[in-house]
Amino acid sequence: MDVRVTGLVALEKKLTALPTKVARKVIRQALRKGAKPVKASVKTNAVAMVGGEMGSLIAKATAIRAVGQRPGRASVGVVLTAKYNDDFVHIAKDGKRSYIPSAIEFGHTGPGGGEKVTPANPFARRAWHTQKPKALSIIQNALRAGVEREAQM
Repeated sequence: MDVRVTGLVALEKKLTALPTKVARKVIRQALRKGAKPVKASVKTNAVAMVGGEMGSLIAKATAIRAVGQRPGRASVGVVLTAKYNDDFVHIAKDGKRSYIPSAIEFGHTGPGGGEKVTPANPFARRAWHTQKPKALSIIQNALRAGVEREAQM
């Protein structure tokens, strides 16, 4: 999932005028604010669509984290926290490991491969698609406010 805010020429000029460290802070804060409705929707969908013990565990493990950091880029994602990874891994009799939330999100095949035995139940993708307009609006507003706040200092 990727978000690119474009078309905000005046805002972009002000943002690039800020010191790099301050600009990254403003961007990161705006991305975190924008990720909150997506996170809430993932949690709701996990409980409602997945259900049971696994749905509540996915909801409990959902968090906002910095992901894929590179120089000049700020990335924030709605992810499952690592402290629950052991609860999400299934080890088959033959030793093959599978990540249960991925199997739920994308569906999975049986032991021999071939057609999908369990269809996809895209609880996270659905959360992103339903919350994307709201998240983009929050990010844009938070960027404007952050740039204005830092420019005043």
